[in-house]
Formats: sequence, C-alpha cells, structure tokens
Amino acid sequence: MSLRSVLEADAYDDHGAAPQPALSLTEIAYRRLEEAIVTLSLRPGAVLTEAQLIDMVGVGRTPVREALIRLAQQGLVEVLPRKGVVVAGINAIDIMAALDAREVLERLIAGDAARRASPRERIGIVEKARAMRAAALEGDANAYMRLDKELDA
Repeated sequence: MSLRSVLEADAYDDHGAAPQPALSLTEIAYRRLEEAIVTLSLRPGAVLTEAQLIDMVGVGRTPVREALIRLAQQGLVEVLPRKGVVVAGINAIDIMAALDAREVLERLIAGDAARRASPRERIGIVEKARAMRAAALEGDANAYMRLDKELDA
C-alpha cells in the first residue's frame, strides 16, 4: 500500500464521505441554542439573559452573541438591548408552510444526492435514514434533529 493510498483512505470516513471540519465555537453555540428552541427546551416567550445562555451553551460571550445574531435573523429570538433575549413565539401556520416546502425540497435534494453518491456514501445515507427512523419511533426529537443535520452536511 502506497503512502498516497493511506493518506487518501484516512481522508474519508467509513462510508467514503469526506470528514467534516471542526466546528467553531460560534457554530457550537448556534446549534445548541437552535436545538433548545426548536425542541421547546427554551419555551416561546422565555426571557433569558446573556449570562444564562453562556452557562447553558458552555462557550464564551462572543460566540453566544454571534449565534444570537444568526438566530435573530432567522426570527427564532429577539434581542432586547440591556434586557436579554426573548425566544420567539410559534406560528403554527408558518411552521406548517415551512414543513411542506421542506418536504418537497428535501425529496428533490435527496434524490439528486443519491444519484451522485458513491456506493459507500449511499450506505451511509441509508444507515443515517434508519437511525432517524429509530429516533422518530422512540420519540427522541434531539437525536432525530442531530441526525437530520448530519445528513444535510
């Protein structure tokens, strides 16, 4: 086995997919806060201080602030200067419309990804889908969303 083939083999995971780069602290903060909001661990209307969010997420002030900017741009939170952050309310009509649109788009994207994937990548996609189904059947929303994001990556 040549050095080149060893290096190339190490550059991919067990399913032939390229490894994901390490997440920034901002991305970690964003993902943790987003998950807490969409799983309702942070309830709509909840007012939280920056210090509470820093403790909850486990990273510093700057990554949390940058994550809050993204979440505010997406309408998931409202930042109140010198008061804190308010978790946005839920609008059922908007959520249903977004879910309908997402279903259509994900079917198109998944079909295209499956056609372009290598056999090893297809195995990885199927395994991830099975794990998502198991998480859904167990009612584990956090695991389901984590797996969904991994599949999208």
